[in-house]
Amino acid sequence: MWETPSVQTKGRPIMSLTSTNPTDDTELMAMLNPVWFNTYWVENALGLYDGISQHANELTEHNHFFALVQKFSLDAVVFGICKLFDCRNEQYEKDTIPRLVLYLSNHFTDTYVSRLDTSMLIALGVDHTNASRIVTNFHNHTDVLQTKNDMVEMINKLVPTRTQNPSLEKLFLYRNKVAAHQERLADVVREQLQYLPSTDEIEKINRWASDFCRLMACVLTNVTLLQNGISARMAALNVVAKVLGKNFDPSKGGAAYEEWDTFFRKP
Repeated sequence: MWETPSVQTKGRPIMSLTSTNPTDDTELMAMLNPVWFNTYWVENALGLYDGISQHANELTEHNHFFALVQKFSLDAVVFGICKLFDCRNEQYEKDTIPRLVLYLSNHFTDTYVSRLDTSMLIALGVDHTNASRIVTNFHNHTDVLQTKNDMVEMINKLVPTRTQNPSLEKLFLYRNKVAAHQERLADVVREQLQYLPSTDEIEKINRWASDFCRLMACVLTNVTLLQNGISARMAALNVVAKVLGKNFDPSKGGAAYEEWDTFFRKP
């Protein structure tokens, strides 16, 4: 059973993740689980960063602590996204989205294709017409091999890449020049990295990766990958509210609800 490691201390780790299907040690799940878990950590790190940033100007008390959480969360997001799409240095095997796409192309069978629905393909950017055609062909077992090739070709064109996605390229640049190394930056690079992509842009990249993981599990296994229902952003906002002395009671409705909604609503 694969389990995320924790730092050895006198205390216990607050949280760890275990395999989606501990009894399944197939090659696919050995590749898929680390990528799926990585999207989870990125999603939560983004939520922490978002939740603290939303009211950062008001956090004059304990501001050093919250600034550290912001910084560590941002770096965790960058490292996580780069791990998902890093396909350089082929000397080492890496569990990444490009490797999963290759696995899908080479190991596709029609055993579980009836589980696929159009929403999964549309979530990855496949247009509705092609998504419907692919799903219909799979369900009717019509031209399965050609349909598989068509689907993989479409997905390959939709995978976020450094050359086609400026936001992803900037995250790699930040990782390589700042987060992972302490390079002396040329003025042009320093200007490039003055601002990182928005959290919405990063979330879009991460969501594509998690949606693809769900598609992989759907068409190649009988496992269903489910998102965690707990929101790190809401958890962070609840902590911020306590530090700021906010005592919301939205159950009262009216102005009380509006005050709560304004504080927690994503800008």
